[in-house]
Amino acid sequence: DQVEPLLAALAKYNLLDSVNVEKRIGRTYPSLFHAAQILGFTNAEGEGIEGLEYALEKQLNPYPRVGEEQITYGNDVYLTLDMDIQYALDVQLQEIANLYDPNIIMGIIMDAKTGDILALGSYPWYDPNAFSRSNPRQRTNNTISTLLEPGSVFKLFSLASVLKAGEAKLDESFECTGSYSFQAGNSTVTINCSTAHGTVDPQMMIAKSCNGAIAHWARQTDEEAFYQTLVDLGFTRSWDIGLPSRPRAQIADPSTWSARSKATIAFGQELLATSLHLATAATALGIDGDLLQPHLILRIIDASTGTIVKQREKEVVAHLFDRADTALIRKGMHKATSDEGTGYKARVNDFEIGIKTGTAQLFNPEKNSYSDGSTLASSLALAPIEDPAYIIYIGVEGGRGWGADLAAPGIGNLVQALISQGKLRKTR
Repeated sequence: DQVEPLLAALAKYNLLDSVNVEKRIGRTYPSLFHAAQILGFTNAEGEGIEGLEYALEKQLNPYPRVGEEQITYGNDVYLTLDMDIQYALDVQLQEIANLYDPNIIMGIIMDAKTGDILALGSYPWYDPNAFSRSNPRQRTNNTISTLLEPGSVFKLFSLASVLKAGEAKLDESFECTGSYSFQAGNSTVTINCSTAHGTVDPQMMIAKSCNGAIAHWARQTDEEAFYQTLVDLGFTRSWDIGLPSRPRAQIADPSTWSARSKATIAFGQELLATSLHLATAATALGIDGDLLQPHLILRIIDASTGTIVKQREKEVVAHLFDRADTALIRKGMHKATSDEGTGYKARVNDFEIGIKTGTAQLFNPEKNSYSDGSTLASSLALAPIEDPAYIIYIGVEGGRGWGADLAAPGIGNLVQALISQGKLRKTR
């Protein structure tokens, strides 16, 4: 579109003989590092190499090759991303990086009603306009591809599984003394908490993040029933959102579990999941209890005819929970923002948010140990908590701190950004 005006200007000043004008087709990325790992990039021949450029090569790339025949332009691809929200997320990830110098940071914001991915960030990042100056670590989309033990944010889904099975004695408050022990054959297994939490019911288990309570209730639940709900939530599957990387979350079959496996899985160890798995599972904690398919591609349109080739439709994968159970979980998440909860640093004035914080010790396979100090500090939030519109997850690997300190403040800042953008209204 800019070539003809340029030629006219050159002709006006008699410069056509002095300037060589070549028509080339190329890709530019005006958003720079924002959503860079999602988009990917093309090589010098215009071929998609990573991200959506690679996954949608046949949709995006003109055919045949430039200079061979008349060019047919590729289709137009529209994403579910809201770039205002994407910018806000990236600002928070950068602030966390500046403060704590972690290895990687993962962030995702989803529409809780549709499963649309509105923002997805992975730090460190790169500029796809200068991909030759980047390295594989910068180009890795950790939010969708890196499998880690999720830690205490997983207690939300463990409690949902316990509630659905209906076998645990939840009406009998659990007394947390700072540790929880049980017999496993001839040995004693001890689960430690960060402190003595005192009397704990399901809501306070979420608010205070009590390992002992959720381990106790999981042990009272049939292991097949406990496992099956976690399977139904997506924790043994992959999610196809249109990107090349589709790792499968991993929880071992109960037939291979040790005597302590059910207890440790309950607070987020002995399983692997991506940030996408966690955010997607959180769609089932809304009012309807429905697990939603996550979406990144909104629509694909034939550029020459305007015909819609593909259109995203809301997809309910499964109805999993009744309203009473999800309401109980959300009340616990709301209590986590109180002074006695672990997520109080995510509080936003005049707005009701719910959160679950987590700090997972990461297993070191070389040392066969969790004791080398590496952690995943994370927070998973719903906003507003009564009827969630947004799901927000931030995970910080290698930042050497608690999820309540590293991730929760960023959650609060993102909610405030959504309010400032007019996407959320204050609830009180």
